Amino acid sequence: QEGAMALSFKPPGCEICRTEFPATYQDSSKPGTEPVPLLTNLPLVEPPFIVLAVPKSHGDDRERPHGERCVFAPGSAVDPVLRIGRQRGTELRLNDTSVSRVHAKITFENGAFYLRDNDARFRTLVLPTQPEPLNGTDRIQPLSVQAGRTLLEFALLEIPSDEEATNAPSGDDEGPPQEEVEAVLPEDAGEDPHAAL
Repeated sequence: QEGAMALSFKPPGCEICRTEFPATYQDSSKPGTEPVPLLTNLPLVEPPFIVLAVPKSHGDDRERPHGERCVFAPGSAVDPVLRIGRQRGTELRLNDTSVSRVHAKITFENGAFYLRDNDARFRTLVLPTQPEPLNGTDRIQPLSVQAGRTLLEFALLEIPSDEEATNAPSGDDEGPPQEEVEAVLPEDAGEDPHAAL
């Protein structure tokens, strides 16, 4: 595998009962036999790679009755990018009016995958799976947290050193400034807070 590769597929299922087919089949009349994969001739994806899962469709939407999987393998490509959006030609296409033409991009840099918002109207949201430090050394922009339709931005202010505090002009003799977390309430998060990725 040389260049970057993006494979997208929808798990097969029954069109009548809408039940997802299993990945393998095993003949119950022949116990002890090896399971037979239902999808054959799939390319072998070498690590590193990332798998994105799009959830199942709900209601009248029948485009993804069993969801969709997208596999992105950067290979040895220079500056590999996976584009996510509703525009034709994006590697992961989401046919949703609340998704921008190129909503977000995933890149592979220095052995790690990075998700970047592409200045999308509804932004790109990430569901945290663990606590997020507010004072991360790599953090350039404030941490944004959405609660309902309210967007909070947390910025950590630095404590000046003792020398800087001594040389700084004194205001009301309140003592040296303390480290604090500042919450900024910007404009409304948008019409649909659940529309972003």
